[in-house]
Amino acid sequence: MYLYRLYETFLNLPSGLQTVLLALLFMYLLHLADGYLFKRRLAATFTLKPRKSNNLLAPFLTHTFHGNWQHLFANSLPFLILGSIIALPHIQLFWLVTLVIMVVGSLGTWIIGSSGTHLGASGLVTGYFGYIISRGLINENVEETMLGLAIGLFYFGIFRTVFRRSPGVSNVMHFFGFCGGLIAAWILPRIIL
Repeated sequence: MYLYRLYETFLNLPSGLQTVLLALLFMYLLHLADGYLFKRRLAATFTLKPRKSNNLLAPFLTHTFHGNWQHLFANSLPFLILGSIIALPHIQLFWLVTLVIMVVGSLGTWIIGSSGTHLGASGLVTGYFGYIISRGLINENVEETMLGLAIGLFYFGIFRTVFRRSPGVSNVMHFFGFCGGLIAAWILPRIIL
């Protein structure tokens, strides 16, 4: 009975929020399956390793794998909030922004990232932040600019992670994810509108 109510509630949510929640659910199910069924072999195969031959899906799936539960939990709320801001008005735009961020973030990381494995949704989170903060400025829209500034103040910690150096953290992925968001804000409105 509880699952049915949860399912009904989900169906009553706006479709943009459903999309972001399903993407987040995919990350959780992937983490569960990889940890318990595949013993981290999926992450070893489908995450990004700079300047090495990677699986063709690695540039995309690397953003959905996480090192541990804390890593996944830390990315969940910002992913949900920032992703929903993009997806609520336009679901297709959300997927296009996500694709641009994945490509730019992965390519930049593959070229100049440190050796090792780069994974996690934080590159997407900083990319969404970059997209939202710049979308209003590029489109000369006061409401979007104010929304971007409010998010910038609220999520100042995200902006700091783009430039802060921390051991074991892929700041390169953060930086290029942020750049991917800026590129998406500049290119996509010209293509879609």
